This record gives sequence, structure tokens and C-alpha cells, in this order.
Amino acid sequence: TADAVTLTFQFKSATPSFSFRYLFGSEEYNSDFVGSDAFAFVLNGPDAVDVNLAKVPSTSTDVTIDSVNGSSNSAYFADNSQGLYDIQYNGLVGSAGGMQAGAAVQVDATYTLTIVIADSFDSAFDSALFLGAGSFVADGFESAPVPEPTTWIGGLALAALAARSLRKSR
Repeated sequence: TADAVTLTFQFKSATPSFSFRYLFGSEEYNSDFVGSDAFAFVLNGPDAVDVNLAKVPSTSTDVTIDSVNGSSNSAYFADNSQGLYDIQYNGLVGSAGGMQAGAAVQVDATYTLTIVIADSFDSAFDSALFLGAGSFVADGFESAPVPEPTTWIGGLALAALAARSLRKSR
């Protein structure tokens, strides 16, 4: 592989399971390089050793360009080669609300989740993973909405203007 990127973090769950939503996009779809990019959500913990959570729903099949496309598991695939979505990727997995990943875990045990994506065999076509904002949750708990960064910046700017106006009026 080449151009590999990983994000690793540890967590504890307050419930016996957790989940999150994701979307996978790739320029590899509909090209000669189909199947050459790879990604995984690798879980490790007391009862999990290198378990890939990126599975086609209700199967043990890993989500890949070869396993989810226009002819395999097409219910989870959107062909974007004609630019239906305003994004560079020719194909999207999970475009209708995102794919779900998760696992049963031991309450209060420490787990490590490694998210990895890499090019294989080529560096010409890109792929990407998008994680659903606020979707990483201990099942049974409702996640709080996560404001967009511009909302936070706008809120801070409004607070600063209000404070300045208040000082001037005194």
C-alpha cells in the first residue's frame, strides 16, 4: 500500500455496544484500478483482536470496492460517475444516510479503534472516509448535535460583538 493514513484512539463504552456512521468514496470506481484502495475500522480490546468493523450489513463481508458496487450489494452504492453528487469520487458507499459500523463491547473496558485507508498499486486515484458528525455513540444513548465549526465561530463572533456593544453603552 501507499499513502496510508491512520487515526487511532482509545475509548470506553458505558453500554455493551457502540456504533458510528460512515461513508466511503472513491475515484477507483468504474476505472481500471478497481479494488486497489483499502480501508478498515480495526477494533482491539479484551474480546476483540484486529476485528474489521466495516462490513456489508447482515454479512461477514468486508466493505471494499469489489464487494459494494453497481453489481454487488448495490443497495449500499451510488454511482457518481456522472456527477450526481457534488463530490469528486466516482462511487459512494453509504450515500443514503451512511453505513453503520459497531460492535458488542465490555462496559468500562478499554478498546482501541484504528481507522486506516490506503492506496494499493496506484497513486492516481483517491479514496476517502467520512465519519458521521456526532454518530460515535454508546448504543442506547442519544448523541448530542455537533455544531459545524462555522456555527461556533459565528457564535463567538456574535458574543464578542455583544460584549463590545455592552461595554460601549455603559
